[in-house]
Amino acid sequence: MRPPPTHVTPICAGRSWSAVLAAALILLLASSRIAAQPVTGALLDDLDAAAARLQSAIEVRDVETIVDLMPPGIILLMAIVGESTPKQARERLIASIAGAEWLDRLEAFEMDLDDGVIDGTAEGRTYILVPTRTTFSSPELGRIRAHGSTMWMVEDGRWYAVRLGEETPLRLLTIVYPDLAGIEVPPASLERLD
Repeated sequence: MRPPPTHVTPICAGRSWSAVLAAALILLLASSRIAAQPVTGALLDDLDAAAARLQSAIEVRDVETIVDLMPPGIILLMAIVGESTPKQARERLIASIAGAEWLDRLEAFEMDLDDGVIDGTAEGRTYILVPTRTTFSSPELGRIRAHGSTMWMVEDGRWYAVRLGEETPLRLLTIVYPDLAGIEVPPASLERLD
């Protein structure tokens, strides 16, 4: 009979706990099925209310509401990567956005809900890509309008929003929500206004 080992190497040896937790989260989310959410009149009314809430929050710089309308999986990912709790990650994100220069330079945020495209993933997640224009001022470039999309997605019966203007947000989304990989997002563009 062999003697018991004197040293056992844990499965996470040489790796940070955040990497192990992130991998576990990805496997968990990838293996779960999403219940299909039919797009009903009530669901669209909820979207109108959520979009109005976001629009108002941006106009008055209510960063807490803006963050509350972000998909919860993004906050969870930030918590895992930052080795913190979701509450701490949320608080850090609020502080970061509140202190960002771009927020002071933001002049307008406009979503065209009527031109939004309703779609769903193969796993049944409902999402809507809404054409969005963001106007801001830059000391170097003057006034700029960014054209892109805001993705509204349903999770647990609620609408959440992510502004998609470049690759990074979509890549972050697909880490937490792998069923969103491969969706077609219209290209973003910038326009100088003066």
